[in-house]
Amino acid sequence: MSQASHWEKKLGRWVARIFSPPGKRGKLVVFCYHQVLEEKDPLRLSEPSIEEFKAYIDRIGAWFNVLSLPDAVSAMQDGKLPPRAACITFDDGYLNNHSLAAPALEERGLTATFIITSGAVEQGVMWNDLIIDGVGACHGEPKMEALGEFTPSLPDAVTPRKIAHAIIDNIKYLPLEQRWSIAERFYRENAGPE
Repeated sequence: MSQASHWEKKLGRWVARIFSPPGKRGKLVVFCYHQVLEEKDPLRLSEPSIEEFKAYIDRIGAWFNVLSLPDAVSAMQDGKLPPRAACITFDDGYLNNHSLAAPALEERGLTATFIITSGAVEQGVMWNDLIIDGVGACHGEPKMEALGEFTPSLPDAVTPRKIAHAIIDNIKYLPLEQRWSIAERFYRENAGPE
């Protein structure tokens, strides 16, 4: 934490202990991330920039006892979870987890668990990112023909971010192969053949 006051640390630890008491009835707080970006992306507002991420983990490190996920599970099973216990996790296995997040964590002596989506690693991209990047690549309104019956009904003057998330919401429960197929067609339709 960039020079947090003594009282901020004390208050943060007190709040952390409420959410994560120790012992046999201990509770574990899990901070879950997907990506850490070089800079803020208007289509991915829930993903922190590297500067935001560093500020978050500075506070997490100051307020919580950060454990690896296996150590936390073991401590919970033994009824010996420390006070203010927390884990940091990353879903999906984005390259920026390795290039941006891991060095920031390492600088602070914090551990994290990285959960890799092997299918996406093999594909080289997540299906939902194809939708987001397809919306981001088009100038103006995206072409929706590839979505067929899954085209969302949108109000006028909706933001690109809302368009992307409406499309994702419409196809996210389809079988994986169908999602991939729709996402790839949508991307090519709006961003080109690559």
